[in-house]
Amino acid sequence: METPLSRQALSLLLALGLGAALAAERELLSPSGRRAAAADLFFALSAGCALFLFAMGAGNGLLGLWDLLFSSAGFSLCRPAFRRFGRALAGRLHKTKAPADGDTK
Repeated sequence: METPLSRQALSLLLALGLGAALAAERELLSPSGRRAAAADLFFALSAGCALFLFAMGAGNGLLGLWDLLFSSAGFSLCRPAFRRFGRALAGRLHKTKAPADGDTK
């Protein structure tokens, strides 16, 4: 039984979107300090679960090489953009942050 081309294209677009969503999650969960290991573990577990659920839903129980390649491409292409956006947002929040009671700046 062959899979229609439109279903294959939809599956690859979903894999690309999954990679982009994982890149956004990775940038949101990138703390520094002691919690970095816990955040890395949480990201690895959630990425594994997301790929498993994607394979069960969109891939009919199979995670093909093309699906894995497109999710990796989505992650690789979107992560630098999310990183730049996060830094810009952090810079704006730092500039507009209201001084605390004991701050003299």
